[in-house]
Amino acid sequence: MTLLALNTLVGTLFLSRRPSRARAALLPTLSALASVMVSGAVLALARAEMGPIARTVFAVAGAGAFFALANLGRNFAVLPSLRSIVVRGPYGWVRHPVYVFELIMLVAAALSASWVAWSLAAVAVALLLRRIHDEERVLSRDPSYASYRARVRYRLIPGVF
Repeated sequence: MTLLALNTLVGTLFLSRRPSRARAALLPTLSALASVMVSGAVLALARAEMGPIARTVFAVAGAGAFFALANLGRNFAVLPSLRSIVVRGPYGWVRHPVYVFELIMLVAAALSASWVAWSLAAVAVALLLRRIHDEERVLSRDPSYASYRARVRYRLIPGVF
């Protein structure tokens, strides 16, 4: 149900998103696509093996991701691009709340899975960190992003990173 809700929202946002004002170069674009595919592979490998605790953590993180995506609204993008800077909701706490919840979902999925899923989850985390860096480069083309970054200092974990 979590994945169905998220995929429905992502599809809706994808179809109704604002036009992009700036896009990333080819390498960051390919890196973002790899991030999506590797995360999907982890979920596919682990889905059948998730126990009740992992499923609960996954569902709660999925609800958080849904909330963050809903706040992102028409500014949603799969690939690094600039639409508008969102500062409401969870974007007032960290700069990349969708990725916070995606990371939690990855860990929950990999908890009960094989070493292959754990290995792919590690690759997914590395790609996600790269994706954050690439997105921030594109977002920095908007002068208001500097003031947002000064106000919301942390990318994923308040007080840490």
